[in-house]
Amino acid sequence: MTPPEEHRLYPIILKQVLWDEDEEKIRKRLAVNDVPAEEAEAIFQAARKERVTTIRAKHRGNFASGLIAFLIGGVIYYGFRIKYGYMHIGVLSGAGIFLVAGFFIMLVAALGYLAASRKKGSVADD
Repeated sequence: MTPPEEHRLYPIILKQVLWDEDEEKIRKRLAVNDVPAEEAEAIFQAARKERVTTIRAKHRGNFASGLIAFLIGGVIYYGFRIKYGYMHIGVLSGAGIFLVAGFFIMLVAALGYLAASRKKGSVADD
């Protein structure tokens, strides 16, 4: 049996899975094209695995962006705190914005990463 990714219908099935089309519709397409049940299941599962991998990769990038924003806020805060020994309200609010926004972005990205297998809708909708 060839790897599912090399099957002639795999690109079509992958596109349907990425767009989150109805599972019955996808399985019917495989059955109509005379793909054996075991091979059809392997193709479908490989496409599902790639969908989850794609979603998680996107959320990993968002988590990294949030971490960078959080670190920038921390560096601003501690840099001014150590150098001057006090905090001006403008610097404090600027650092606070970076800290809060970075934390929020990281939180949303972590939740999206963990819930990738249950995401509904097209991958492009995010």
